[in-house]
Amino acid sequence: MADDILKTPYQTYHRTSYAAIDPTQPALSTKSKSAVVTGAGSGIGAGIAVSLAKSAVSYIALIGRRQNALEETKSAIEAVSASSQVYIYTVDITDLTAIDEALKAFARECASGTLDILIANAGSLGCLSSIRNASPAEWWNGFETNVKGNFNLVHAFLPRASTASAIVHISSAVIHGPYFPNESSYCASKAGAAKLFEYVHHEHPEMFVLCLQPGLVAETGVSAGFENIAKGMQVEMASLPWDNVALPGDFVVWAVSPEAHFLNGRFVWANWDVDELKDDKDAILADPHKFTMGLIQGL
Repeated sequence: MADDILKTPYQTYHRTSYAAIDPTQPALSTKSKSAVVTGAGSGIGAGIAVSLAKSAVSYIALIGRRQNALEETKSAIEAVSASSQVYIYTVDITDLTAIDEALKAFARECASGTLDILIANAGSLGCLSSIRNASPAEWWNGFETNVKGNFNLVHAFLPRASTASAIVHISSAVIHGPYFPNESSYCASKAGAAKLFEYVHHEHPEMFVLCLQPGLVAETGVSAGFENIAKGMQVEMASLPWDNVALPGDFVVWAVSPEAHFLNGRFVWANWDVDELKDDKDAILADPHKFTMGLIQGL
């Protein structure tokens, strides 16, 4: 069953970074740009922030709820880049006023006064329970972060976005998979978030908007749900096909480069090979439904 979930439209399926998405390539440089990364204190968010620093991003805002964790990410960035200016904002994205103030303050720090890249990575597992046994308030927490929180984030970003800005939403494979026990809050809210960013794409065609399945990375804030994912895939935890945290980080750097503009409005997996994606460019552009979250096509 694991193989059914991890089916790929392309021949190559990556589990770690590779040359084509190496963030130190001049073609993928983000020099002079500004970036906002939520959930930046650990796991995928921290990895993305470090990859952006390797690509020479000039300004980067680390947003999260834990000051100490954000400080650790800042130190990791400073270890790979002497030029990236790092700003920390200890904020919960469910607080609209706080996230708006954070992005306003960060935009003032940037030379252009605008924001170029938004990585919407922060997420919540919600309540790990069956629907019958769930606490309604705890179950709804998944929607508070994954849907409302991302709405707040985008709402604060749009007025400050540059004319050629890029938004990448870090989604999940669970919304493409079968039933995962006790994960109704997470799966339903992540599906809602994906549709939210689809609407951002249609309402702002001047921007690049991408939903990304980042791979199965162990060092994340949602790793508590991996036992349920293993059950849904009918495998042991030790047998889960783990991916290296550098893979989504470096893929994001490629995704916000001009090379990936043909994927605007799509939903792709970090595991897919970017050269094979580029070879498929004409077919992707010819089919507006390819790699989107449509439910019924052909009617």
